[in-house]
Amino acid sequence: MAPALPPVSASNDPTRGHAEERAQIGGLTAATAAKGDATLFRLFITPLEVWNKIVATGVAKSKYTWPKKILLSFLAGAYLSFGMAFAFLVGGQLKDIKVGDPGLYNLILGFFGLPFGLTMIILMGSDLYTSDVTFMFAAWCEGKTRMTAVVWNLVWCWFGNLCGSLFMVQMYVWGDVFVGREAFEQGVAVKKTSPDFGVNFVRGMLCNWLVNIAVWQAMTAQDVTGKFVGVFIPVTIFVASGFEHCIANQFGITMGMRLGGTASDISASEDIVKNLIPVTLGNTVAAMIFIVGFYFFSIGTGHDKMINLWNSLVARYTPAWLAEWLQTGDVTTEAGMQPLPGKFIGDISVHNPGGQTPSHRGISATLRALTSSMRGTPPPAAAVTVHKDASDANPTKTAV
Repeated sequence: MAPALPPVSASNDPTRGHAEERAQIGGLTAATAAKGDATLFRLFITPLEVWNKIVATGVAKSKYTWPKKILLSFLAGAYLSFGMAFAFLVGGQLKDIKVGDPGLYNLILGFFGLPFGLTMIILMGSDLYTSDVTFMFAAWCEGKTRMTAVVWNLVWCWFGNLCGSLFMVQMYVWGDVFVGREAFEQGVAVKKTSPDFGVNFVRGMLCNWLVNIAVWQAMTAQDVTGKFVGVFIPVTIFVASGFEHCIANQFGITMGMRLGGTASDISASEDIVKNLIPVTLGNTVAAMIFIVGFYFFSIGTGHDKMINLWNSLVARYTPAWLAEWLQTGDVTTEAGMQPLPGKFIGDISVHNPGGQTPSHRGISATLRALTSSMRGTPPPAAAVTVHKDASDANPTKTAV
């Protein structure tokens, strides 16, 4: 059995993370400082910083009073309804293009509408259920809030979004906005309530994966133009692909039902059972797995917990010679942070036994050199591998 190792330490340092992440932050800062423009770097932030912001946002939202949560959620439902209605009134009316060039039609439908609605939500600080899932579960995974706060926050958010969406439906009906242009909205309602539960569930997963990528990219950008571009691409993809968003459907399906025609036979229970429930579940699961789960275990503190578990299992159930190949990560020792051997990981985490300098060869070095050239900063200097001979008191240093 291999000897047990001290645990990988988890820190609250905002720059904690892997060496590559810290090098990215440092490289960007150095590049902008050399140009004498400190604001250039702040045009965007790194994924680790975004994760920290997401967690902090979830913590802040967990402390909202229920009136504040409902009001902000109501506004998000209204803003997204503006975007949905815009898509109906622009792309939805291009009947000739829909028949003659369906690809172009899907692109236009995705471009005009929901990207504008989500941008308004982000810039106006309102609360959308599909992104709040990510904020709240990220804060919970990092141990910053309780599950009861997560659940109540999301319940209030979903129903607040519903209130805002239904309010906008009534406003558009009173305003006769869709008079003479009802056919598309009616068809949307029928189309969205026709698929099986599982189909809408999967479409909901694909949708919210893209929506949360949009929110993540908007948080990465530090200027309004960058935020819109970050939102525009993923949301256009999801609309053009026909994926399902539970809050957008609160407006879209209800609007079609209110306009009658081919959608007049759709009941409220049919809307809820065939669309809102499976789509809401799909939206929720996607945010929990593809955003919170993957990033918590890659750049969040979940990474340290996972590595500690892995190393403890390897130390307990494998012989020492094999553990030397399998254990990975940096551990705290009396000499400071020291890398584990990690030989099995290959080019991604090649370390010399005894806590020597990482060799940085192969794919890892290539990627670092590439990103350095893209940033305009010099690539890292070649690492030095120390070769010790048992009969030689003076080790030989070789540039790698």
